[in-house]
Amino acid sequence: FRRNRRHNSSRIMNKKRYFVEQLLKTTKEWEAYLTAVNATLQVLHLRYNIPPEEIKDIRETLGFQYYIDHIIDTYMKYLSEDDLKQILDFYQSPIGKKMANEQLLFELARFNKSWAEEVNTLCKNHNKPASPPQSESLN
Repeated sequence: FRRNRRHNSSRIMNKKRYFVEQLLKTTKEWEAYLTAVNATLQVLHLRYNIPPEEIKDIRETLGFQYYIDHIIDTYMKYLSEDDLKQILDFYQSPIGKKMANEQLLFELARFNKSWAEEVNTLCKNHNKPASPPQSESLN
């Protein structure tokens, strides 16, 4: 009985994993995560002058598979199989496809980047020493 229960649990987890993978691919998150991981590794190589063979080692231990497994595990932790099916059904519907529209997502990402740059600039200016207050003339 225990072995059968363990087998059923494994099958349910594989099914949930399948639904999460489909959701990530339908919403284009899969490609976004892959791009982010590759870009990060490229930055490590260029900015920190990490040799290609070390980048290869990093890619094998902490690369996309490591990253995507964590993302999938997190979805699986908080969402049931039924939740995942309903979310996936939504994103596969005409209105859900509009939500996953690449142009919409690109524009939102572009705004997010410009907003972050504005906040960064504001913070840099905020850290400048204040000018001493000007005393008003009593004349």
